[in-house]
Amino acid sequence: MLWGGMLLSTLAFYGRLKLPSIFWQWPDLCRALMGPWGRALALGLGLVMCLAALLEVWELVDRLLVRFMGESDH
Repeated sequence: MLWGGMLLSTLAFYGRLKLPSIFWQWPDLCRALMGPWGRALALGLGLVMCLAALLEVWELVDRLLVRFMGESDH
């Protein structure tokens, strides 16, 4: 999820998002998604994905530290 968030954020930030051809049947939707609001939405979603992945890593490291520190006390 971290790599996907980083990719989506980077593509949105540099304006390199491309939609598949099936979406071009609705040109108004494509203009909305490729405009500044759509890019901002994609950038926000990518940042949320990165933050969620980093929180998962934080919880994993916390659990490992608690396990190792708990075992070293005995």
